[in-house]
Amino acid sequence: MKRYILIGIGLLIIVVACKKSDSDLENQSSWVILHSGASYNLNSVFFTDSLTGYAVGGTNGSLGYGIIIKTTDGGNTWSEQKEGRNCNELTSVFFIGETGYAVGYENYSVDTNYYCKGTILKTLNGGEDWVIQSQFTLPMLSSVYFINADTGYAVGGGIVSTIDGGKNWTEHEGYYTMKLRSVFAVGKTVYSTLENSNWYHSNSIVKTINSFETWDIKTGILTGDLSICITGLYFTDENTGYIATERYNGVILQTTNGGTKWVEQKTGTTKDLYSIFFRNPNQGYAVGGDSYTEYHSSNLLDYTEHQTSVILKTTDAGTNWEVQPTDPIKAVLRSVFFVGNTGYAVGDKGTIIKTVESYK
Repeated sequence: MKRYILIGIGLLIIVVACKKSDSDLENQSSWVILHSGASYNLNSVFFTDSLTGYAVGGTNGSLGYGIIIKTTDGGNTWSEQKEGRNCNELTSVFFIGETGYAVGYENYSVDTNYYCKGTILKTLNGGEDWVIQSQFTLPMLSSVYFINADTGYAVGGGIVSTIDGGKNWTEHEGYYTMKLRSVFAVGKTVYSTLENSNWYHSNSIVKTINSFETWDIKTGILTGDLSICITGLYFTDENTGYIATERYNGVILQTTNGGTKWVEQKTGTTKDLYSIFFRNPNQGYAVGGDSYTEYHSSNLLDYTEHQTSVILKTTDAGTNWEVQPTDPIKAVLRSVFFVGNTGYAVGDKGTIIKTVESYK
């Protein structure tokens, strides 16, 4: 009898161990480094299908230029599209079918003073040709999002919108003193994260249900000084949304009532987070990282820049976030995107990584 009891206990232990192993496997994702061919920083990535994707970025400076790269084989190879050089840096890209938009800024000078203006590029043929569609008095544009083929929004040093597929863009008054980082729409409701533009509007959410004719600003999302920022934004439905944070100990914010109230979710990292994407209502990812400069002498040009990355994953709608293995990725990650069960993340120094989820 004792022998059968011991055998039964052994089998139970094996079953439990297998279930735990399956759970651990589900919560871990393996990411591989792809060769982008780019050395400049990449700020945003978007895929239109399992094979075709785009990434944009550039150099952050008056002598730099923007970059657009494209893949047609699931990220194995990438080619640069020269039209991106019309801007100094591109910060966000969005596609609906063959029609795509990329936003950023272009520097210009008046006498000895340098200024920058927000810029929108558009393609109608899957990125074969890009043209400057609009340029604005806004200092820059940092994010673009389209609800459908006609209606879209871009934010940065203000807000612009179109209802005719980008033929005409409207600059919305009242936002010019703000610095908006990200924009996302759920149906007719549009949200944007507002950075530390001033003390009153620091770290807030801008929300509109009528294309910014009127808007509501939810202040006091975070507590702390003006160095804290809210960055990436994603909604899984009209009520449930998530915000990434910078310089706030890796915290992710969640709302379950359409942005009226936000609660903090601990993530197991203290690194900065820049982008969030959910494959479904339960499974989501957040990416980011940290960087610091090591000076080797009094010569300010004698330095080494060090970067680390972080990837977070949740399978329970953010109740728990798990840090994913990132070695040997040595770059801050700026954007994450999934098409089906395949995910991509891009970041500094031309970094592109890819994962294929085995769990649906």
